[in-house]
Amino acid sequence: MRRLIITLLWLLLAVGVVAGAVALLLGEDVEPAVALVSAAVSAVALLVSLRTSSPARESAAERAEKLRVKVRAQVTRESARRGIWEAQPMVIRWRATGLRTTGGLAAELPAAGDSGELITGFTRHRMPKRLVVTGEPGSGKTSFALLLTLAMTEPAAVAPVPVTLPLSSWLPEETLHAWINRRLLLDYGFLDDSRNGSRGGPSPMVIELFELGLLLPIFDGLDELAEERRAPVLATLNSDTWSRSFVLTSRTEQFTPDLARLLDGALVTTLQPLDAQAAALYLIDRDGSEALAPLLDELTTRPHGEVAAALSTPLMLFLTLTQYRNNRPLPAELLRDGARLRIERHLVSAFIPAVLTGPGADPSTWRPAVAQTTLRFLSQYLHDSGSGDLAWWEMHRAVRTRAFFPIVRVTGGGLGCAILGAILFGLFGLLQVGLALGFAVGSAAGLVLTLIGPDAPRQSAPSIRAKKNPWRSLYRSIGFGLVGAAMGGIDSALLFDGKSYVVAHALIYGLTFGVARSLHEEAIPKEAGTPEGFLSNDRKATAYSWGLGALAGALVGGIDGVFLGTRLSQSLKEALQTHQAWGLGLPTWQQAILGAFVSALAAGGGLGLMSQASSASARFATARLWFALRGRAPLRLMPFLEYAYDLGILRRSGPYYQFRHQMISDHLLATAPEPARAFKNSPA
Repeated sequence: MRRLIITLLWLLLAVGVVAGAVALLLGEDVEPAVALVSAAVSAVALLVSLRTSSPARESAAERAEKLRVKVRAQVTRESARRGIWEAQPMVIRWRATGLRTTGGLAAELPAAGDSGELITGFTRHRMPKRLVVTGEPGSGKTSFALLLTLAMTEPAAVAPVPVTLPLSSWLPEETLHAWINRRLLLDYGFLDDSRNGSRGGPSPMVIELFELGLLLPIFDGLDELAEERRAPVLATLNSDTWSRSFVLTSRTEQFTPDLARLLDGALVTTLQPLDAQAAALYLIDRDGSEALAPLLDELTTRPHGEVAAALSTPLMLFLTLTQYRNNRPLPAELLRDGARLRIERHLVSAFIPAVLTGPGADPSTWRPAVAQTTLRFLSQYLHDSGSGDLAWWEMHRAVRTRAFFPIVRVTGGGLGCAILGAILFGLFGLLQVGLALGFAVGSAAGLVLTLIGPDAPRQSAPSIRAKKNPWRSLYRSIGFGLVGAAMGGIDSALLFDGKSYVVAHALIYGLTFGVARSLHEEAIPKEAGTPEGFLSNDRKATAYSWGLGALAGALVGGIDGVFLGTRLSQSLKEALQTHQAWGLGLPTWQQAILGAFVSALAAGGGLGLMSQASSASARFATARLWFALRGRAPLRLMPFLEYAYDLGILRRSGPYYQFRHQMISDHLLATAPEPARAFKNSPA
C-alpha cells in the first residue's frame, strides 16, 4: 500500500509539472495548470515525509534502559521534593495482613519489617510477583512506591522498570491494554517508535516490553476509583498477562477482604505508623536547627503523646519539616496541649501560606492571596471534574458560560479576517469590501469551527498514515477545506475575470487548508511528556499551518502577479486606472513579488487563524482570559502552575499536574467560598 501511494504521488508530480510547462509555453489558460502545480508541490512534501528513512529501531532492552534513566531522574526529583531521600532514605514500617498468601513473595519475607527489607525482598524475588500496599491517608504509600522505584532503577539493578499508573486515569470504556498504552505514551512518548500508539493502536514496543517482562506496573490509588469499579478492575488485573507482576496501592478502608480475594498470589501489607524515635531522626537528619529543640524534646519525653501521634505519618513529617524550614515552628501551646487532630489540621492549613511566603517564594510576582485563590479554584475544578489530574487542555470545562467560546471564535475570526481582507482588497481600492468580506468569511469560519468541535493537543505530523480517528479527522479536514475554498473562490471572483480562475483558486486553497489540517495529529512527545511540552507541540502545529498557508499563497499570488494585467477584472481595472493605482504601473516582476507577499499574508493568516482558533492552546488561552476576568486565576496560569510545582504544592505526572496530596486539596476545597463551588462541564 505504501508503494502504491508513493507511485501515485510521483504520477501527480509529473502530471503537474508537465501540464504547467505546456500551458505556460502555449499561452493557454494557466489557472488549471496553477492548480496542478500546487498539487504537485503538495505531492513533493508528502513524498519527502514518506521517503525519509527512519533511524534503526532500538531493541526492547535498549528502550527499557532509556526508560529506566528517565524514570529514575523523575523519581529522584520527586523524592527530594518530598524529603524522603536526603541524608538517608525514610524508613517505613509494614506488616502483612490476615490476607497474606502462603506462597510466592510471602514465603520469602517475614510477617513484618521495614521498607528496606520489603523492597529488597520484592526486587530479588523472581517473576511473577504481586504486592499490595495499603495504609491510612498520608501513611507513606506514595513514598514507598518512590523508594521502590529508586531501588529498581539503580544503574546496577537487574530488574524490570517500574512505571506508576494512576488508576483514576483509567476510563471505564478502555481496556487494560489501551489504558496502559495511552498512559505510557503520554508520559514517555519515545516508547512509540512506530507512531501506532498516537492513533489508538497498541505500540509494538510497549507490547514487547511487557512480553519480555521489562516493565513493572505500579497501580496507584485503587481507592480513587468509584466503588462499583474496584472489583472489575482487580479481576482484570488478576487475569491479564500485562499484570502478572505488579504493585498496587490503596487506602486500607477501601481494600476490603472481598477485594483481596480477587488477587491470586499477592502479598497484602499495611504500612504502620512511625514511632517517635523515627520521627525525631527524620527531622534531625534533614534540618537539625535549634528551633527543633522544643519539638524534639516533646517527642522524647512523651513518645506516645498527641504530638508523636500527629507526626506518625510521612506526610505530617514532611509538612512539619516545611514549617521549620520556612521559620514557622509549631506554636508552643500546640506542643503543650494540642490534640492530634488539631495539630494535623494546623500543619495542613499552614503548609501553603508557609511556602508562599518562604525563602523559595516570589511574592512580588505571585501575591500569596492571589495564589491561594487560584489554588482553591484548581482544587474545586478537580473535585467537580472527578479527576486528580489537572490537564491544561481540559480546563475550558471550568468556564460555566457555554456561549463564551463560540462568541470568541466568531468575533475573533471575523476581526482577524477583516484585517486580512482590508490588506488584500485595500491594494485595489476596495477597503470597505475587504473589511466586510473578511469579517463575513472569518465569522463563518468561526461558526464552522464551533460545529466541528475542539481539538486535543496536536503536533505537526507531515505524513498520510492512518489517524487515530480517521472519520473525525476527515470531517475536520473537510470543514477546513470548505472555508479555504470559499475564501479563495470569493476573493478571485471579486478581483479577476474567468470562471476557471475562480475554480482553480477555490481548489488550491480548499486543498491547502484541508491537507494542512490533516497533517496534524494528537500530540505524543518524543521524550518524557511534560505540560510545557504538550503546550509547545500544540503551538508549533499552529505555526506549521501559518507557514503552509503562506507558502501556498506565495506560489499562487506570485503567478497572479505575473498575469495581473491580463486577468484583473475589467471593471476593477478601469476603476484603478481612474484612481491611478500605483500597483498597475509596476514592472511584472515587482507585481509578482507584491502578489506573492499579499497572498502569503492572506492565505497564511487565514489558515493560521483557523488552526489557532481550533487549537487546544487557543482554547486554553480563552479559558485563561475568562478566569482572569472572573478573578479566579492569573492570566499567566501556566507559569503559575510551574511556580506551585517548584514550591512543592503541586507535582507532575507526565503532562498532568496534581496536588501533592489529597489532604491539601481537601483543605483548599473546604475553605473555598460558596459561589466558586460549582463548575459545569461545558463542551466549549
